[in-house]
Amino acid sequence: MLFSGTGVVFSAYQTLNHVAAVPRSAPGRVLPRYVRVFAMLAALLLGALAVGALTVAVTALPNLAGAERAVAVLGSALIIFGVLLLARPAAAVAARAVPRPLA
Repeated sequence: MLFSGTGVVFSAYQTLNHVAAVPRSAPGRVLPRYVRVFAMLAALLLGALAVGALTVAVTALPNLAGAERAVAVLGSALIIFGVLLLARPAAAVAARAVPRPLA
């Protein structure tokens, strides 16, 4: 599962960098790339686990009051926002990249 998840995240990482025209780094810089991929994979898995737990708490526990349900939904939204915010550094690097002319 870790191998396939890493492959999916690495593929998305390369695709987004290609679409955003981020300049390629030196070939010997493989370790920092995989550290970023594993960090994003961990953030995605932890975020999915937390949102799943909050969703179960909201739907499966019948004794939750309306305010507690609203807090759980807000918590899910904040976790999703945090995971998306963690993915932002790749977009920030792409914004600083100099666009190449299409030939």
